[in-house]
Amino acid sequence: MKKFLLYPLVLCVWFPKFAKSQPCADYQQIESSFIELGKRYPGQVSMMTGRSALGNQIYFMTIQSSEKFSGERPVVYLSGATHGDEYMNIVDRLPHFWLSGDHQTGFQTFVGNGGIVLLAPIVNPDGFCWWSESNDDFSEGGGRYNGNHVDLNRDFPLVKSSFKGQTQPETKFILSSLKNQLRNLDGRLVLTWDYHCCLEPGRLLYPWGFRKADGSRPRVTLSKKHLRAHLQVAGIVKNVFDYASGTPWEEEFAPGMPLGGVHGASDDYFYETYFLRSSNIGRAFTFEGQKNEPKRFLDHIKMWDQIFKLIIQEQQMGPKITPF
Repeated sequence: MKKFLLYPLVLCVWFPKFAKSQPCADYQQIESSFIELGKRYPGQVSMMTGRSALGNQIYFMTIQSSEKFSGERPVVYLSGATHGDEYMNIVDRLPHFWLSGDHQTGFQTFVGNGGIVLLAPIVNPDGFCWWSESNDDFSEGGGRYNGNHVDLNRDFPLVKSSFKGQTQPETKFILSSLKNQLRNLDGRLVLTWDYHCCLEPGRLLYPWGFRKADGSRPRVTLSKKHLRAHLQVAGIVKNVFDYASGTPWEEEFAPGMPLGGVHGASDDYFYETYFLRSSNIGRAFTFEGQKNEPKRFLDHIKMWDQIFKLIIQEQQMGPKITPF
C-alpha cells in the first residue's frame, strides 16, 4: 500500500478479473474506520452502503448536527477515488479531523447552524484495491476503472450532450443516495467537490468540460453570478496551494493538451442538475491534486475552513435556518 495511508497495512491478494471477492485488506482497514466513526458519533454520522461491480461495499456518509432544524438546509458534497488509482487519503481523513476537533472551525459552525456534509470517500473500491495491491504509483492501468473496466468519471449523465451515463452500480448508488438524502433532510446543494490526482502543478476545474458530437468545444459558459462564485473559491485555492483554476478547456495537462473534451464528468453533471437553473449560488468542482497532496492534509483543512466560512456568510444572506 502506498506510504501515505494512515491505516495499518495488512497484505492481501485481489483478483479483479475473476469472481467477486472480499475487499482487500487496505480497504477493510478504511471500512473499519468509517464504522467506528458512526459508532463514536451516532447522533451526527450516518451511513448508507451500496455495492461496486465486484461486490465491494461503497460508503455514503452523512454528517450533521444532532439537533433538529427546520427549513431548507445547505449541503456540501465531497467525493474521492472516483478513479481508484487517484486515492489521496484526504476525503476519508477529513471527517475524523472535523468531528474530533476541540476548536471552532468553519465546518463546526456550518454544521452547528444546520448545514449538512455528505461524503463518498472512496467511490471506486474495485479500482482502489487494484491500485493498492499494485506496484505502480498513480498508474493509468486497471486502478483507474471499476470492476467492469469502466471509467466512473465518464459515467455521469449530461442532458446538454445527450449523454445517458449511469451504467455502473457505483454511479447509480452515489447519485441515488445523494438525491434521497437531499429529499429526506430538506437539503439544497451549495457545493460539490471531487478529488482527483495527479497534475503537476495541481488544478481546480469547474464546468464545462464536455465536447459536442463533432468533438468541438461547446459554446456554453457559467452565468456571471455562478462564475463569480466559482472564482471566489478559486481564490482560496490559489492562496492556499497556488494552483490555477479554470474550465477543463482552459486548463491543460501540458501545452496544447486541454483537459476538456470528455463526456460524463461529475462536475458537469452536478452543475447541470443542481445549479444551472437555480437562482441560488452553486459551485461544482474537480480538484486535481499533486502526488504529494496527502502530505498537505493540513493545507486542505485550512482550505475547507475558509470555504465553509464563505458558505456560512452567504447563507446568512438567505432564509434563516432554525432548530425546532
